[in-house]
Amino acid sequence: MCGYCTEAYVYDFWERQKKGVPLRFGDPVAVEFLFQETSNPLHAVERFTVAARRRKIVTWLPLDDVLICRAVDLVLDGGPGSPSYQRFIKKKFFKQEVVKPCRGNTQVKTNSFASRFELHRLVHLYEVETWTSKGSIQKLLEIAAVKDETLTVLRNYIRWWLKGENLKIDDINKDNDGAAVFEIVSSEAYEEFEFFFRAIWFSLNFIGRFQAGKNILKEIVRNCPIATPLPDGKDLWIQRRAALMLFDYDGIAPFLEQGCRVSLLYYLHLRRGLTLEQMDLIALAAESLPQGAFIDDEVRLQDWLKFSGGPLLFSR
Repeated sequence: MCGYCTEAYVYDFWERQKKGVPLRFGDPVAVEFLFQETSNPLHAVERFTVAARRRKIVTWLPLDDVLICRAVDLVLDGGPGSPSYQRFIKKKFFKQEVVKPCRGNTQVKTNSFASRFELHRLVHLYEVETWTSKGSIQKLLEIAAVKDETLTVLRNYIRWWLKGENLKIDDINKDNDGAAVFEIVSSEAYEEFEFFFRAIWFSLNFIGRFQAGKNILKEIVRNCPIATPLPDGKDLWIQRRAALMLFDYDGIAPFLEQGCRVSLLYYLHLRRGLTLEQMDLIALAAESLPQGAFIDDEVRLQDWLKFSGGPLLFSR
């Protein structure tokens, strides 16, 4: 199972939201993507807590990263004093999930990774005090001090994870024609990404609010992970968030210049509601761009455009 497969949980979540279906916590895998995607993370945590009191809820993976990322969203949207952010970080569930993993980041390990990825002020993302002490998050919100660092983080991410520069691949599975089907990153690279992810998320959502970040957003949208995406979909979550921010800047046009994953277009349709005119532009771009510009393992472009009012059609 890879990130392209598990991304189906994302589409399912938004299809259910459009139909008004309440949040559900019964599927351990779905919980990860629910917390990634929900528009109201505070409400999701409250609902999760209530559900957990009634029955044991098993989660697929530790939720510390996804919860910290949603805390980042809240603090960037409303500031450290916003009621939603303060209520979120004070939730017992947040503290349980976040504090222990943060304390598990030894200083030696943190310093090693910070040096590898040129983190300076963003190292505060990995300190428990940032999420428990009042005012500590302010260190990350000083634009003049953080802006250049976030650009560096995202450029490093693009070169490394999306374009493969110095990325260690452990295993390559090929089809009968010898073409690579799965490229699995080394355990060392996976550990590095898991650490780096928090800084990438903060950087994307920080710099994406400025015009200076628009070209970075385009790069992330146009370049999928060079290796097989991770099962928990964090690298594709980065791409989906970049797609939303880019769409909110310039509409559908940037997605038609060189093409992109069809799944991203469907995601934009679920989140923002593409117009018939925008869908016509997608169809025209697909005819004019080189074959494969809108390639995707999961979604057939023509079928989606034809049946855009109905369910998502999968190619497998």
